[in-house]
Amino acid sequence: MKKKIVYILVTAVTFALGVVVSPIHFRGYSIACGPHGSSSSFTSSYLLNLVSSESYYESFEEADAAWQEELKKADLVIEQTALFNPYGEKAGSRAVIRSRCNDGEQYFAVVWTEKKVLHKITCSSLKHVLAFEKKAIP
Repeated sequence: MKKKIVYILVTAVTFALGVVVSPIHFRGYSIACGPHGSSSSFTSSYLLNLVSSESYYESFEEADAAWQEELKKADLVIEQTALFNPYGEKAGSRAVIRSRCNDGEQYFAVVWTEKKVLHKITCSSLKHVLAFEKKAIP
């Protein structure tokens, strides 16, 4: 009996260390495209769902207005920065936000503009959003 408890304890600790040390991986399971945007859905190695979407606008100003609207809807703006091209010219804006779905569920997002496109990565975990951004965006 004592050996079984030790065995179960060692197994649990080994599993917990593996989860803590291993990087987050994402597996795509759905892609949707339309005339004004697209979205891709992923499941992480931690079994959390994540959505990456792009919305296309007629102008940089419209995309920036949509970005500003995302910030207004947020409960909290964690980080906000301007994005610059290699020539030092402003190329867009980026923010990390915490917001809520219609059902009250909390989510985190990285939202940024790139020319006439609004990009958004959302998940219930801030760590997952930032890890996906790092992997997906060169």
